[in-house]
Amino acid sequence: MSNRRRGKGEGSIYQHASGLWIGRVDCGWRDGKRVRRTVYGKTRRACADALTKVLRDRQQGLLSLTPSQSVDTYLREWLQHVASTIRATTLRSYRQVVDDYLRPDLGRLRLDRLTPQQVEAFMQQRQQQGTSASQVRYARNVLRAALGRAVRLGLVSRNVAALATPPRVTRRTIQPLTVDQARTLLQVASQPFKGPKSSTRLSRLGPLVTTALALGLRVGEALGLSWSDVDFDKGHVVIRQQLQWLSKQPPRLVPPKSDAGRRTVVAPPVVLNALRQLRQQQRRDRLRAGGQWQPLAGLDDLVFISRTGQPLHPSTVLRDFQALLTRAGLPRRRLHDLRHSCATLLLAQGVQPRVVASALGHTDVRLTLQTYAHVLLDAQADAAARMQQALTGTAP
Repeated sequence: MSNRRRGKGEGSIYQHASGLWIGRVDCGWRDGKRVRRTVYGKTRRACADALTKVLRDRQQGLLSLTPSQSVDTYLREWLQHVASTIRATTLRSYRQVVDDYLRPDLGRLRLDRLTPQQVEAFMQQRQQQGTSASQVRYARNVLRAALGRAVRLGLVSRNVAALATPPRVTRRTIQPLTVDQARTLLQVASQPFKGPKSSTRLSRLGPLVTTALALGLRVGEALGLSWSDVDFDKGHVVIRQQLQWLSKQPPRLVPPKSDAGRRTVVAPPVVLNALRQLRQQQRRDRLRAGGQWQPLAGLDDLVFISRTGQPLHPSTVLRDFQALLTRAGLPRRRLHDLRHSCATLLLAQGVQPRVVASALGHTDVRLTLQTYAHVLLDAQADAAARMQQALTGTAP
């Protein structure tokens, strides 16, 4: 096959003795030396297409002329770049994954020579060393996010982490409270404010448990709830912030991760009554505490606080929640299981999944359907029985 001449600055294409087509183009100067890019193709057309892409990237300023760098160097620079664009908790988890997994295993490799096979080998080796599939999958997702920027900058031509197959993760079994268990928990949690300090602290947990269970709040959303977000006249509660705790830093309020997380929910009377009682108790606490009442600046309107006006730490709430479960004769549960219990109870009562998704702040109703498919299966069984009754006039 004869070569077609290319114009000046368009590079050159020729066929190697092996039959492989090779294309080269000058891309500029760096440190007094000419920089060339080389592409390959099994056919002349494939090679020409690859060379055209290089030329287009050069024209648009997307072609990097910087020396190739290691994965380690790039990941450290990437963390600095994203530090101001993501949540502090997200940055902390990114740093941990990069420092514990990615840099030790992949850091020595050249960024532009990293392959999907190497990423898959990394994930397989980590699992063999005992790292959970979910953590390995998360590490791959962090690498994919980092390489996405590298592709946009022209440092690499493809995102090899996106091409690597992640491990299959077994979804955690949801353990929601049954209707009877939920009633028992709220009955014990709503006991009067009296007794020794430990008992008093547990009874003060009642309004928090009631609110989180009935409204399906995340732990951070519940702890970040402000009195100004509660409209007792309309019976509405606005979810617009979360309380965030970071190591060696004071707590702070941050917005939800998504627009769907900002929502207004209608609170049932059991929640409004519990919050009214809590507000009255807090007024008495403030008078009794006197100078010991010391809320943090900017956090003086929180609904759920300590006896001295301080914001509550999730670990403290979890400890008291486990004690409350024991007191109620119920099995251990995570605080997040209150949110799962809310969704399960609503779906079991026939509430439409889209309504449940809106109440929980899910971005997509498909997440609700996937997470609580077991409840919907029971609802389908009931629907099938009703259809049998409608079509035949007899119960199944």
